Amino acid sequence: MRLAQRATLGRVLRAVMSCVLVLALGACTSEQLSPQARDEAASQQKTQQKSQQRAQQKSQSRSQSSSSSAPTRSALTGAYDEYVALGDSFTAGPLIAPEDPNGGACGRSLVNYPHLLAERLDVDALRDVSCSGASTEHLTQRQSNLFGTNPPQFRALSPSTDLVTLGIGGNDFGVFAELVTTCARARAADPEGAPCGDRLADVTDVFAQTQKRLVDALHGVRRRSPEAEVVVVGYPQLAPARGTCPDVLPFADGDYIFARRVERQLNRALRQAARSAQAEFVDVAGPSQGHSACAGEQAWVNGRRAVDGEALSYHPLERGMAAVADLVYAELG
Repeated sequence: MRLAQRATLGRVLRAVMSCVLVLALGACTSEQLSPQARDEAASQQKTQQKSQQRAQQKSQSRSQSSSSSAPTRSALTGAYDEYVALGDSFTAGPLIAPEDPNGGACGRSLVNYPHLLAERLDVDALRDVSCSGASTEHLTQRQSNLFGTNPPQFRALSPSTDLVTLGIGGNDFGVFAELVTTCARARAADPEGAPCGDRLADVTDVFAQTQKRLVDALHGVRRRSPEAEVVVVGYPQLAPARGTCPDVLPFADGDYIFARRVERQLNRALRQAARSAQAEFVDVAGPSQGHSACAGEQAWVNGRRAVDGEALSYHPLERGMAAVADLVYAELG
């Protein structure tokens, strides 16, 4: 190498090392950085400022909550820019009017809890990709439906996503479908017994696998959106803690106990997965006690009769979606 080239290379290396040193001290000027490095530094600074802003707003929200029994709707306003909602029909809200005209066969409602939460938080962008029938595999794989296929839900995530809710797992291994179809049919054979629980005794064995899938899914969210606050949302109670209502929830009397056990173990899988992946968990089952399908005008979940504009059979009603939005908002605060 010629002497002049060596000198030039030496100057470049000294300049680079000088900038690296100054960067470590937090005082590198924009002139010393390349355009790409300047953009990255600006992005990191914006992320840090947003995280600090969220922390301050959460502190303000907690302070306001402690001084008032009513939730403060403005405490977290503007704390999040980009919210992605992942999930199945208990997130989507099929048949709840008005429906998302771009939802296809997913049956997404425009007043499901992601939309209500996004409005309350005043986010800049909501990407609700929840879809009826989705299982954890549809987070990373296409989902077939009546109108074709949906892309993997994870495609909605980006490095700039700063809030993610995940409500999924009930469709894995066909658990929810088995519960509401088999148990409803089995009542006629033994109305006072537990014929469904007898037939599906092994169904609860799959929840360890569901939990592992959820942990993997949460790690996948972290890889794609490392700065996001991630919230796992549980499922509400379908069957009441006591009593029966066969006209609304046509299970045999003993199968109400079985249904509650399935719901309890499913929610435990979600809670433990969230803990393992260091995500937040919103308990919906506990607050929904007294709001099961048997609760009449207080129900958060519909019974066996699908009502167009209100809810699909055995799925959340609009008041249930509003309640879940309140619970998630409270967890964020």
